[in-house]
Amino acid sequence: MAVTLILVGKTPGQTQFGLDQFIEHYKCETTADLVLTDTSVPQRGNVHPDYPFMFVTDRHCAETSQSASALDLIYGGCLASSGGAPVLPPRQHEFGDAVQSASSSWGSAGATIGTVSAQFYAPQNTLSYISYNAVGTDEADDPTGDPEIITVTAGNGTFAPGTTIATLATDYFSSQIVHSLKSTEVVVATKFWQNVSIKTKVLVPFIINTPAGTALIGIGAPGTGYAVGNTLSISAGGESATLVVVSLGVSQSILQISTTSNTFTVGHNLLVPSGGSGSGALFNVVIV
Repeated sequence: MAVTLILVGKTPGQTQFGLDQFIEHYKCETTADLVLTDTSVPQRGNVHPDYPFMFVTDRHCAETSQSASALDLIYGGCLASSGGAPVLPPRQHEFGDAVQSASSSWGSAGATIGTVSAQFYAPQNTLSYISYNAVGTDEADDPTGDPEIITVTAGNGTFAPGTTIATLATDYFSSQIVHSLKSTEVVVATKFWQNVSIKTKVLVPFIINTPAGTALIGIGAPGTGYAVGNTLSISAGGESATLVVVSLGVSQSILQISTTSNTFTVGHNLLVPSGGSGSGALFNVVIV
């Protein structure tokens, strides 16, 4: 015989950024174990008869006498709906800085001859939201600020913040935005998803290898629209170098180069290259 449930009260609840909760309180003229094992009693995952986007998440039953018990059916989801879809809770935005670090190195004839390491504040935007029936695809806004250098270490020297640090960071690192999205089922499997999208603007190293010589070719600006294998040439003061694009970053910006020839003996800043499929790249010649 099916268990008879007698409704004695309701406790609805809402939070600012979370799903709604709705508790129905019943009394039952039978023991708690029979209530929880009777298939006629709403089961976990069942939808509420009056609210199509509320689902049973928990069932709590306690005996009040030898042959009576009290049952709480706890529903989670969205009480309100519009146009056949749930009215989801507001989205939550967070803005901050994450302390991160990166290292860049340069070499000559296949051997590493120097490194630059930077510790920096990385601007970070986080978007938290709930989606229905599918993993969310919306992303946090791109951070508008730039990474802020804390310290730069080059070789055996550590420098305090200042012009030297800004110059080193520009010569040996590129600013890139990285994105991660984590989605977790909540309330009922496959129904509601908690999504957290995080975008962080970080410094990533240029990876530079030069043949034996006295000058290092550094990337002053990564540009856009380049392709792996592009050959670029730079020249100044009667000296020159030939570069090959090895790997790319966001928007086909140059992330890694290999120097195939280099006659520079004098340093230069922000040389414009010829060749290649892109534009906007600049290179620095640094004496090492």
